Parts: sequence; structure tokens; C-alpha cells
Amino acid sequence: MTYENNTGIVSKDANASVLITNMPELTIIKTADKDVIKNGENVTFTINITNPSLTCEAIYNLTDTLPAELTTSDTTSWTNVSIAPNTTQTYTITSAANTTDCLNVTNIANLTYENNTGIVNKDANVSVLIT
Repeated sequence: MTYENNTGIVSKDANASVLITNMPELTIIKTADKDVIKNGENVTFTINITNPSLTCEAIYNLTDTLPAELTTSDTTSWTNVSIAPNTTQTYTITSAANTTDCLNVTNIANLTYENNTGIVNKDANVSVLIT
């Protein structure tokens, strides 16, 4: 900035820092289409990733970790996925029970992305009873 005062022309530098606070805060929700299945039966898991930001896109990684008692041929890991502002992306994974044991299994999805506070990890899980 340059200005004139009673001693002549003065030149001063000015610096400013700007913190962008509208970085996305993504959400993850996971559901199952059934609460109880038998050996050999399918269950479909749905994962919804939402970017509620009105202005900022986000890049994320998503991994769905199936327990050993469930098998699938579907993709269960996605990397460097772009999500536009104010949108939801949906993933479905169909898996089959592969045990004769009666037990409750938990399927966990992990969402990782970066915002202005650093790397964010969020989990969503759902349990299914195999009878």
C-alpha cells in the first residue's frame, strides 16, 4: 500500500490470512435390507455418502469391510472419489451368508476425506443375524 503523509510518500506491505471454513463435512449412513438371514441367503448393504456443502466439492476414499461370514463379488473399496456440493452418492453391496453358525455379524464401512481440520475418518456399521 502506498500513501502520502506529511513526511512524503510512504510504502507499507500488508499481509492477510484467510481460513476457508466451508470445507465439506461429509456424512456416511449404512443400512441393510434384512436384519436376519440364513446360510446361503443374500443381504444387500446400502451406503450413502452425502456432501451437504453448498459450494465445496470433496474427494474421499470408502472401504466396506465384510466380516468373514459374508462373501461378495461386488466392489468394496473406492479411492479418490469426487462428490459435488449438495449431493449424495449411493453404493450397494450384495453378500451371501457362508456359515452354518448362528451369530450376529457386523459390517463396517469407513469413509476417509480431508477438510480444513485435517484427515477425517468416519465409520458406519450395521449388524445382521445369521441363523
